Amino acid sequence: MNTLFFGKISQKYDVNQLSQGYYEAPKGSSWYGDLEIGDYVYIIGGDKVQYWRAKEWQVVNEKDRLYFEILNANIGISLTRFLSLNFFKISKALAVLTSRSARNKAFFKIELTKDIPLENLRESAIYQQEQNFRHISLLKSSEEIEAQSADIQIYFNPAQNLEIFPAPFINPDVLSQFRDNFKYIGKGAKRKDTTLKLLKAAFAQAPATISLDTISLRSLYDVLFCEYKTTSNYYLLGAYWDQADPKDRTDGFIKEGIWYNGYDNTFIKEIKAIPVGSNVAIKSAYVSGSKSAIKIKTLGIVTANAGDGRTLEVEWEENFKPFELKIGGYRKTYHMVSNEEHIDLIWGASNEEDDTQENPEEPAQTMQTKHPLNQILYGPPGTGKTYTSIDAAVRIASGQSAKHAANKIVFDQLRKEGQIEFVTFHQGYAYEDFMVGIKPNVDAPELTFRPYKGIFYKLVERAKENYLASKEDRSILKSFDEVFAELLAPLEQEQAIPITMASGIEFNITDVQNGTIRFEKQNKTNNHSLSVETLKAIVEGKREFNSGLGVYYQPLVKLLKEKQESSQQKTSLKNYVLIIDEINRANISKVFGELITLLEDDKRIDGENELALTLPNGEQNFAIPPNLYIVATMNTADKSISLIDVALRRRFEFIGYYPDASLLIENYPDRVDLLERLNQAIFSRKKTADYLIGHGYFMKAETLEQIILHKIIPLLMEYFSARVEEVTAILSEAGKAVEYNPKKFRWEFITVSPTDDESAAD
Repeated sequence: MNTLFFGKISQKYDVNQLSQGYYEAPKGSSWYGDLEIGDYVYIIGGDKVQYWRAKEWQVVNEKDRLYFEILNANIGISLTRFLSLNFFKISKALAVLTSRSARNKAFFKIELTKDIPLENLRESAIYQQEQNFRHISLLKSSEEIEAQSADIQIYFNPAQNLEIFPAPFINPDVLSQFRDNFKYIGKGAKRKDTTLKLLKAAFAQAPATISLDTISLRSLYDVLFCEYKTTSNYYLLGAYWDQADPKDRTDGFIKEGIWYNGYDNTFIKEIKAIPVGSNVAIKSAYVSGSKSAIKIKTLGIVTANAGDGRTLEVEWEENFKPFELKIGGYRKTYHMVSNEEHIDLIWGASNEEDDTQENPEEPAQTMQTKHPLNQILYGPPGTGKTYTSIDAAVRIASGQSAKHAANKIVFDQLRKEGQIEFVTFHQGYAYEDFMVGIKPNVDAPELTFRPYKGIFYKLVERAKENYLASKEDRSILKSFDEVFAELLAPLEQEQAIPITMASGIEFNITDVQNGTIRFEKQNKTNNHSLSVETLKAIVEGKREFNSGLGVYYQPLVKLLKEKQESSQQKTSLKNYVLIIDEINRANISKVFGELITLLEDDKRIDGENELALTLPNGEQNFAIPPNLYIVATMNTADKSISLIDVALRRRFEFIGYYPDASLLIENYPDRVDLLERLNQAIFSRKKTADYLIGHGYFMKAETLEQIILHKIIPLLMEYFSARVEEVTAILSEAGKAVEYNPKKFRWEFITVSPTDDESAAD
């Protein structure tokens, strides 16, 4: 009888495996587990889930290959969605190893909850039927349990401890690990806290249902089936060994599910002390633009420590997209990280939700985007549209996502670098401001005009230049930062860098910190330094050797220029983002003009119906590249979505944002009921969600009275055309008694006295 499996195939090691349907590893090795010819496999790799059947063995280039029949090259759902299929039994392998690596194993059995012909699972239609997906049911007590439900049912017992219903579709080894981690929220496990808070907020509305799209199976397992460590450990580890081949062992470590200390007598004690469950990251350290920087290559969780000071077993994140941080102090192979800000920047983002993101090792121009090219975040005021637009822009431009505070740091940096731009539309905003036009030349003695290029035109040109360069396989010089980082690589292994001067005398670079190169002369005196900024200026031809230190700069300049001249580099593709705040406040057709047509996906450069136009200033062949994204916001209380230009609506995806009282639970629980009642009163009169009041108004440290008097009442007066009686009635229904004092021209809270009858009753 045939068996069902899921398999992990990475394009890092062989880009052809996923497209040609094979897996290369020695026949009979642990990589295949119990997989046999005729078995069916869900293949997880690249940006999709496929369905294959094991067919035959072949030997190619003296290596064993198992070839498969590709029954469906894309079943049409994300990995997160795949894991919520309710005809799968929940196992630890399914919950964990679909998004993390396993040591020496690539194929894992899947048990089914119902008798389904495995051949039928090739049909894409199965994965589009909502009844085939599992949810999380949050219940007030065990009395609400439905024994036959295919959902994960979690409830509170009489002692108010969290419990899970032992459904037969959850493997016993998973059930045995269930634990109530609510009491630990805020104790230090930052990534767990995000999910725990979401669950806790949902429980306040119990009975409630959450999809496994909102909280993935992996996240649920992480927070309710794993120990909450009140003191989490975080480590940065190097993977560059001079004696290894290849020197950078990152890919090998990920494939083998390990990290290995390449030193015989260094960091032995420290590695022995790393506990199971620790968060680790493989990094490289270098200098970027005269500032220290690190590149995070992958993240993982330690699952075993061999105790020899050399070997850790690690569940590495799958399909992790590396990112750079401008922070220093991590040049050694081993660092225990205690800086809270750095922990947030490195581990604050959860990569497991983006399970099927594109492979970062593929050529940049072939990466498939998951972001709409043009999107509008719409909704009533105070619902976090502008706030969210910053997170969305960072996610699009950098491929990474963290907490908002960390995203804002990245956002500010990307704006400085010209990869993100921000503009607010208003009634006076015009095509000439946005695209091209003329403006008065105020510096000229007489009134003259000069050509003007707007924010969108400039961003299009930057994005287009990058897009076209990424398609060309051309030889170009590496930047100073890149070749300088290569020169300094031995410092990561605590090895000094010998430099030979023209005289034949050597000096050793011993460290680079905060833009300063420290070196030791041949006579062992070590209080000497050079400037990275000066060195860069000399290499780039902006400065001459004009001091006695020139004899030390000279050999460095020679080495760096040789590295530049021998280098070949392909420009990597970047995503560029324009945020348009309050897009509906301008005359859209006037501002966008002919761009309305060019914005469409298929009209972009290299699109199916690529289109270029002549601009009003006479410039020909203006076109928009596919790596330029627009994220706009629209306040529906200012102008109803139905009044937006139909041409614009067709070319943008609209994503709604509405009040969410659950976001007040943690810090302002006393305001939850008020917000809900306030919006109920507004909705009963307006009959539309466009005029609700967002949670953002109440997420401030001001007193509730100040918020109502200075923010809520003015907004309600605008909504209801200054009808005092309407505003008074709405606030009364929300439990707040107010009145307008015409003598003082202001609103005041009033105290409601009990009636005589009520007093008598008391």
